[in-house]
Amino acid sequence: MLLTMSNSLQINTMSSPSISQVINVKLTQENYLLWSAQILPYLRSQGLVGFVDGSMPPPNQTIVVESSEEIGSRKIIVNPEFTVWYPQDQLVLSLINSSVTEEVLSTVVGITTAREAWATLERKFASTSRARAMQIRMELSTIQKKDMTIADYFRK
Repeated sequence: MLLTMSNSLQINTMSSPSISQVINVKLTQENYLLWSAQILPYLRSQGLVGFVDGSMPPPNQTIVVESSEEIGSRKIIVNPEFTVWYPQDQLVLSLINSSVTEEVLSTVVGITTAREAWATLERKFASTSRARAMQIRMELSTIQKKDMTIADYFRK
């Protein structure tokens, strides 16, 4: 789709891909960095990253309003901001849950918000992934061909 704005500025817009089109590697215990490198750009593109990075915290579920029926009377009602925030948060939580393996899903069972799930996965797997990346870098810097074939050397 092409939008035309004032001063002849044209902006190309495209439809959003589904999460299954974007996330083709599910989170395991070994690939947190790869997984997050796939899911974060998708969340950013959809304006949803705030639900995982903490910049869109949950609003209060209820608010107190002055009742119009009696002077000085107050009434507790459901916060309209919460009714907008909650379904979006649950969508992001669902995206996270559907992008992890069954083994990893057991880590976030019972977690009720996207932020909690993200923080739990980050705490559990980020340091492991960083350590694995450092190990691979070390192996790459010290690898020697010796008696390997060229094909085996490049595979390693």
